Amino acid sequence: MNAVTGCPGCSLARNGRRCPIPQYLPDSRLVCHRHHAWMLGRHTLVGTQLPIEHADLGNTPEVLAAHHTHIRFLRC
Repeated sequence: MNAVTGCPGCSLARNGRRCPIPQYLPDSRLVCHRHHAWMLGRHTLVGTQLPIEHADLGNTPEVLAAHHTHIRFLRC
């Protein structure tokens, strides 16, 4: 499980604000397909501080497709 802030688009839809909502999510749920956001957390794998906590995947459909395939494999 990873401690990350939830998708800002989902937060806005649920409570009308883009306030950060901390969540513990497994690796398989770190991508929001509805809003094309990747919840990165606060650090990269090498421990380098990131300037943002969410990466926009709108211009990378291959990453979204790969994640969708990964989720299908997990269900088998």
